[in-house]
Formats: sequence, structure tokens, C-alpha cells
Amino acid sequence: FYEAEDLACCGVTFILALALADGAFENKLTSLSDVYSLVVPPDTDRIRLQWDEDWAQRPVFRDVEHTANGIRVSKTKALDYSKHRHHLIRLGRTSGFEKKLEFYDLRRASGKRLKEALTPEEHRQIMGHRGDVYERYYMPSFIDRDCQAI
Repeated sequence: FYEAEDLACCGVTFILALALADGAFENKLTSLSDVYSLVVPPDTDRIRLQWDEDWAQRPVFRDVEHTANGIRVSKTKALDYSKHRHHLIRLGRTSGFEKKLEFYDLRRASGKRLKEALTPEEHRQIMGHRGDVYERYYMPSFIDRDCQAI
């Protein structure tokens, strides 16, 4: 999580906002003030926030449902791909993209940036491409690189 001028495009900020609104954290964080009050221990460069056990079973991107009290975000029904794709295309048009924005465009752009910043082995692993024997069986599954900053 980084403060930047382009927070509207920050995936971590978006997920953090959803999680705070849902009360998704084990330690019951409810606002950005709670997050900013946390202190990173001197022997590390991050804090891992644990999900609440009940919330961890819910889909992150959820559909809406009609209830007696009106339309609400479902706690259990995942947002299906076609609806999610429709919203992404609308977002692209609203943002002024000439070409229709698709999920593959995001993957391709991310892959290009990662290829410039990582070793070929790290790039293949993060993108889910098959590598050689070393990459498949011996290379650590955790790559300690900040993909969001890339």
C-alpha cells in the first residue's frame, strides 16, 4: 500500500476500501485511520493484516440481490464474469479509452511491465507460465518483489 497521486487506479486501495466497508479484518479495522495508526515493526518492511475467518470465505467481488429492504450487496453471490466484464468495458469508455478495455489488456500490460522489471524466471512464475525444472520444483513460490510498484 503506497500513497500516490493515482489512488483511483490502485488495486490495493480498492481492495482495502472493500475490506474496511465489510469489516473483513480479524482485528476489526474499520477506517483508514486505523490502518495508518499501525506501526511497522523495525525488523520488517510490512504488516500482514489477517482476514476475519467468516469474511475469508466470501467472494471479494459480489453481485447484488433484491431483499425486503431493497437492493443490497450479496454476502455470498459472486459477481459473474459477464457482468464484471460489462463494468470493465464501461469503465474503459468512461476513462476515454479508444479501444474496448478487456481483462486480457490488463494482463498483457502487467506482463509487459513485469518483464522489464523482473528476471525471466520471476516473470514466468508470476504470469503462470511453465518454466524449467528449477522453476517448477525448486524456485521459491514467494517472490519478494512489489508487483504493485512495478
